[in-house]
Amino acid sequence: MGDMPLITVSDVDVSRDLAHAKIFVTIYNSTEEEGKVQIKQLAEYKKFIRSILAKRLRMRSVPDLHFFEDKSIIEGMRISNLVSQTIAKDESKRDQDDSQEQE
Repeated sequence: MGDMPLITVSDVDVSRDLAHAKIFVTIYNSTEEEGKVQIKQLAEYKKFIRSILAKRLRMRSVPDLHFFEDKSIIEGMRISNLVSQTIAKDESKRDQDDSQEQE
């Protein structure tokens, strides 16, 4: 693995009985395989994370944590970059066409 990935919590979905929480995380600077490894590592630290939450939250019991990778932000950034590149190419082509018409 290269650089340490940046991991952010993008969403949390808690069950009605507060027994389970789905934690959706976005993992930046990682390949798909590295993302899977990071999710496994988060699961391994589940007890530690729950103990931190227990100290900070005023709840009778802290939900069981289940981690999932959320790729929506990364995919949105990729699509936004593609749109920006397409617009830049279109503007460049338009400028070339305009300069050829003036000749």
